[in-house]
Amino acid sequence: MIDLNGPWKLGGFDGYGQMLPERRLPEALDHLAWIDATVPGSVDLDLMRAGWIGDIYAGCHTLAAQWVEQHYWFYRRRFDAPPT
Repeated sequence: MIDLNGPWKLGGFDGYGQMLPERRLPEALDHLAWIDATVPGSVDLDLMRAGWIGDIYAGCHTLAAQWVEQHYWFYRRRFDAPPT
């Protein structure tokens, strides 16, 4: 069993030309702006905590955050795996 508790990061991009097979490797995502994330959680909540979007539960912030749905989002965490 591997414990996945601990710090997680969230990164995203718009996808133009970035989903080519040679770009699907984890190290191809290192250029993204990674922000702190909570798992379990959601992209919207993590973006709100980081100040990237306003509170989507108040006012018209949902409209201003529509760009979030048009991006690809990745969560990642580094951990040590046993050799087996």
